[in-house]
Parts: sequence; structure tokens; C-alpha cells
Amino acid sequence: MNIILLTQDYPPRPGGMARYYADFASGLGVRTTVFTGTWRGQTPRNAGDERVVAFPFDAAQSHRWGHLRLARQTLREEFKRTRPQLLIIGNARPFAPLGIRLGREFQVPVATVFHGNDLLRAARRWKGKFLRRRLWKQLTELPVMHIMNSRFTASLATGLGFPESRLVVAEPEVNTELFKPATSPESRASIRETFSLSSEGLYSLFVGRLVQRKGLDLLFQALQHLNTKTTLLVAGVGDTTPWETLARENGVSDRVKFLGEIPEERLPDLFRAADIFLTPSKEIRDQDDVEGFGIVFLEAAASGVPSIGSRSGGIPEAIREDVSGLLVSPENVSELTQAWERLLSEGETRTRLSQAARGWVVENHGLGTTAAKVKAGAKRIAPA
Repeated sequence: MNIILLTQDYPPRPGGMARYYADFASGLGVRTTVFTGTWRGQTPRNAGDERVVAFPFDAAQSHRWGHLRLARQTLREEFKRTRPQLLIIGNARPFAPLGIRLGREFQVPVATVFHGNDLLRAARRWKGKFLRRRLWKQLTELPVMHIMNSRFTASLATGLGFPESRLVVAEPEVNTELFKPATSPESRASIRETFSLSSEGLYSLFVGRLVQRKGLDLLFQALQHLNTKTTLLVAGVGDTTPWETLARENGVSDRVKFLGEIPEERLPDLFRAADIFLTPSKEIRDQDDVEGFGIVFLEAAASGVPSIGSRSGGIPEAIREDVSGLLVSPENVSELTQAWERLLSEGETRTRLSQAARGWVVENHGLGTTAAKVKAGAKRIAPA
């Protein structure tokens, strides 16, 4: 089967969505071609046997009219030459109008993928505006199937009018051979040294975009009240200045180490260097900002690092409570502090969750699981 995936999120672009599509495309086990933009001058790379075609523009600028026109021309040539059997649109904004038109022109079935925020923002932009209602109707009704990254995102979709019969939930997966625990205490100490960390002591890790939704402010508040000493490592894309200021205002700047943006190839080692992973995300609905899943929790689990997350969005699907980590109420600093202190002070609990987390993620979210769910969903929706 010949499949085309159109997305603006693909390695080397950082982030969970890029990793989702790379793992998804490489796991399809069919002839798959990915069309995407470059990233800061870097050419996109394949994760497996998939073919990757780079548009001659930066992925972050995909929404520009001239770039969309060029993408359409490039894809039309590909459609004429290879006659794909399925087009998967990885970013409804900006690619849904383009993809739907191509599907009609070449009579190719169209599927869409949603992660949470993108769905809410597409709805806000298209659903209620007169000139764009037709596009919203096409988006919800035309594609063969809508792939959702979590049951939470699927619930958002049904609430917005997507037919439930067309939804396929395909949670992210993780490369458990890449993300895995350190082989020995000596190996871990060596890894820590590469990040200028001490071989001793407890390190708590945050990895994510430095935005309000990720709950970094809650971590600073909770850090004030911990009895057990730990250093909070903060890694992610974004301006660290306001967060450094906030850490000082909370009196915890001496316990926070900002690492900046970590290259994708170094993330596995960063997880191996940590004892605990935390991202207490929150929903900011007036900004259409939610956590659709949280692939970083899977990466932590695969690395044998127990997580603490909030019962927000799709996080309860990314953390198996009391198996791969602990869940706390959203924006509840007291619960967050208690859970954090528990994992810091109870070494046996940390060890138990570390081992259980690794087993759980290998069994349920290893490579190929996302593609397998998509294939199963496609057969259910449109059996051969």
C-alpha cells in the first residue's frame, strides 16, 4: 500500500509531535512517503524505511500562501507519478484545505491526525466563521478516518461534531531500545558528567516547551516545601529568562539548573541521568492549550524513570498510575509536593516504579504499536 504523510512536524524538528510522526511512519510497514519542510536549515531525516521528501522551505513557515502553493504543486506531481492509496494529513492547519482538494482531485482517501491543541484551534478558526464553515464540514465528514493520539483527544473531537465511528485512537509509541535505563551505576555517573552533574544526589527532570501550560511554575512552588534535597533539571525550547526570574522569586534558584534546548540525540542520556520525571501540565482552555497525551512520559518510563503528572488532558493515559508513576490533581501544589517528596524519600517505591514503568511501556507502547492501531482502525472503518 502506497501512503503519503503530509506534516510540518518531523525530525530534526524537536517535540513529541515530530517523534510521533517519525515512529508512526517508520512503523507502517508499507510504502510510505513523508512530505515535510526543513527545520532551521536542517534536512528532515527518516526514522526507518520511509522515504522523506523535503519542501524547500522551513516547516514553521508552512502556512504561507506561496509555500502552500509550492507544496500543492509538488504533491500533485507525486500523486500523478505514484498514485497513492491513502493521504494522511498530519497538521489540519495549514494542510487540511490542500489535502482535501488533492484527495478529491485524485480520488484518494484522506485521513487526518489530531493531538489536542491543533483540534481546538482548528475548531476556533473554522467552525464558527461563515466563510470557513464549509471547510470545517469537509474536515469532519470527508476523510476516511480521524486518528487521535488519545481517548481524551477523541472525546474533544466527538464534542466538536466528529462522527465517533470514524475515530481511531492511536497513542504514541517510544523506541525502547533508544530510551532505556543506564546499564550500571558507573555508566550513569559517566552520563551525568556529560551534563556537568554530580554522580551523587537525586535529580528531578522537566522536559518540555517553556510555556505556561507545562506547569513549571507549580514545580517551583512545590520545590520550596520539599524536605528531601533534589536538583530540578529544566530542559526545553523557549526563553529561560522569565523562568529564571520566577525561580528566584520562589527562592529556589539554587536548586534549579536550566539546561536549555537539548538535541534530540541527547535526550535518552538526559532521562538516564534523572531519578524522577515531572510535568504537571494544566489546561488553559481560553487559549486552546491542553496536553493531548505527553510522549515524554513514555520516554521516561522506557528509561526506567518514574513520572509525576497531573490528571489533565491525556496525561492519565500516558502515566499508568502506581505502575509508571503518580498522578496529582491539576494545579494542586500540595498534592504535587507530597507525591514528589514520596518518590524522593522512598527509594524502594522509586525502584519498584522504575522497573514496572519499563515493563509497562515495552508491552504497550513499543515501536510499531501506533501503526498497528491505525491499521486495525482502518480495517474496522473501511474493511478490504
